[in-house]
Amino acid sequence: MTLELGLHRPALSVRRMWGIRLGWLAVVLAALLYCGLRLHDGTALQTNLLSLLPDTEADPVAEKAVDTLAASLGDRAVFLLSSRNADHAKAAAMQFGSQLKRSKSLRTVIAQLPPFDTAQITRFYLPYRFGLLSAADRAALDDTSTALPTLLAQRLYAPVEAGLSAPLADDPFGWLSHWLAGLPLAATRLELEDNLLITRRGDTTSVLVTSTLAASAYDGQTQADCPRSEDN
Repeated sequence: MTLELGLHRPALSVRRMWGIRLGWLAVVLAALLYCGLRLHDGTALQTNLLSLLPDTEADPVAEKAVDTLAASLGDRAVFLLSSRNADHAKAAAMQFGSQLKRSKSLRTVIAQLPPFDTAQITRFYLPYRFGLLSAADRAALDDTSTALPTLLAQRLYAPVEAGLSAPLADDPFGWLSHWLAGLPLAATRLELEDNLLITRRGDTTSVLVTSTLAASAYDGQTQADCPRSEDN
C-alpha cells in the first residue's frame, strides 16, 4: 500500500503542474483575444504616460490649467529645414509649409510670419527706460568707482549693436539695450529674416516651420498621419 501511494504522488504532481500551465495559457489567450477585439473596433492606444497619474482633485482649477498648458505645448509639430545655401533653405521652408497645409493631421501651419518690425519692442519699452536696469548695470551704478564717461565712450564707439537695441540719443549708456538683451526674444538663437525664423550654425542655415496638430499628439492615428521629416 505504501509503495502504491509513493508511485501515485509524482503523477498527481505532474497533473497539477500541467493544470496550472493550461490555466495560465487560457488567461493569456483570453487577454490576447480581448486586446484583438478592442483594436479591431478602432480603440486608440493611449501613449500618454501622464494620464496614469492621479487627478489633482484638491484644486480643479490648477488641474485644468496644467492640462491646458500640456495640450498647448504638446500638440505641436516643429520642423527645421537646413541647407548650406540660405536661399535654398528658405525656399524649401516655404514649399514644405504649403505641403503641410494640405495635411489633415495639422490644424495650423506657420512657415512665414506676417510683417513685423522688431523695433516695436524697443519703442514699447522706451518710455520706461529710466526704471529698466539689468542686474549687472545696477551693480555697476552702485559701485562708486564706475566711470560714466567711460561707459559713454564705449557706447559712442559702438553705436550699432546686434539684437534689440535703443537709439544712441535715447540710450547713451546702453542700459536699455542691456536690459532688452535679457528678454526671451533676444536670448533665443532664432533670427527674423525675410519674415522667416532662421538660425545659423557654421555654414548651415536652418528655417523653422511650426504647426499645431488637429488632435492629441498621443493619438495613434495622429502619429501615423503626421508628416515625417526626410533628408533630401
